[in-house]
Amino acid sequence: MLELSPITKKQQEILILIYRFRFLNRIQIQTLLKHKNKKTINVWLNDLRKKEYVERIYSNTFGENTKPAIYYLSLNGIRFLKTTKIEPEALKKFYYERIRTETFIERSILLGDIYLELLEISESANNSKVSEKEETSGGFKEKIQKPPDKVKKVKYEMCLSSDYAAFGKYEESDLPFEELVRELKPHAYILRKKHGHKKHYFLEILSDIPLPYLRQRLKRYLKFFESFNWEYSEEPTPVFLIICPNKRVRVYVAGYIRKALYTLKENEEEPTFDVQITTVEEVRKLGITGEVWRMIR
Repeated sequence: MLELSPITKKQQEILILIYRFRFLNRIQIQTLLKHKNKKTINVWLNDLRKKEYVERIYSNTFGENTKPAIYYLSLNGIRFLKTTKIEPEALKKFYYERIRTETFIERSILLGDIYLELLEISESANNSKVSEKEETSGGFKEKIQKPPDKVKKVKYEMCLSSDYAAFGKYEESDLPFEELVRELKPHAYILRKKHGHKKHYFLEILSDIPLPYLRQRLKRYLKFFESFNWEYSEEPTPVFLIICPNKRVRVYVAGYIRKALYTLKENEEEPTFDVQITTVEEVRKLGITGEVWRMIR
């Protein structure tokens, strides 16, 4: 077996982070590592590039050279991860990272930003980031009463598709909704905890793809949510969160789902799940916990 060049524990952490998100920029990596020194991060990343553990996307052209470099796994990075507990089958797709589309890369970066936003809220001493307005709506359009002189502690957990793929199908793990997530393959699962109460979310980030493919993905979700017997589940019914690439797709998706829900009601099958929708632009501007979500009824 080919012997890999030695790397530090922190550099190994970087490889695990990139595995989870697929693509991360330098700022995200530095924030996730909770490291204050930009130069040190760049030294680690440059060393990983030199040893062919990672590759980067960076442009020297004017205007583009102000953006942070984006990193993804290279051949030795994949070889290293094969020595960990990650399922080898889950690593096969990483051999094709260099030909991923811009849409795929942007989605990965957005997931990283969402994760960091939820992490910041969870780790803040008094949830000072959650405003009065957001607290009233619960961020994800939940009606929660809040005493005016008290800020309630909110904690978020977020699992990505790579977290579930890391384990074999029959291997035990403590990941929530494991069977459901393996079946649906959402881009992320989010758990919101507050004073012993839980709220579950399945997050889907749609691409601007041809409508037949878009409808196929939505049908898969709706069919699954309709057929699953939630009343026998010990957990509250998850909310289906959809982030659309633009307003045009948002309008189409909202209309499609609204029609599907109406059909359920006509058949006297009252939907037992909620669907909320927004756009990438709104999430980038106000955050996933901001006033960006529209309930589809």
